[in-house]
Amino acid sequence: MPDYQPGPHDIAFLHLLEEAIRNASADKDDIDLLFTQTRFPQRFCRLILVLYAPRQKRILISRTDLDGKTDFADALERLLLHPRLEQLASQAFHLQMDFMVEPPAEVDFTP
Repeated sequence: MPDYQPGPHDIAFLHLLEEAIRNASADKDDIDLLFTQTRFPQRFCRLILVLYAPRQKRILISRTDLDGKTDFADALERLLLHPRLEQLASQAFHLQMDFMVEPPAEVDFTP
């Protein structure tokens, strides 16, 4: 697995995500603009966001590229609308971001 060291734009973006999750609100244009300045994959076929907090059931959001473009802000907006967001955001939490940069490959299990 490649070694990842966040740059200044990555750190600024992650701080913006934390603020958005804590406030259950974000400006989509700001999110997408800052995202384009990060070193995260800019092209992906699926984005998965998973929010974890102690003693809480995780929240998993998955968005697939349907129109040739998956905006990060669209997936984040779905997370911010989740009915249990406040329960997780009111305490220490971890956000996992998975970028699927290649479509899934078919697997044939027939012997």
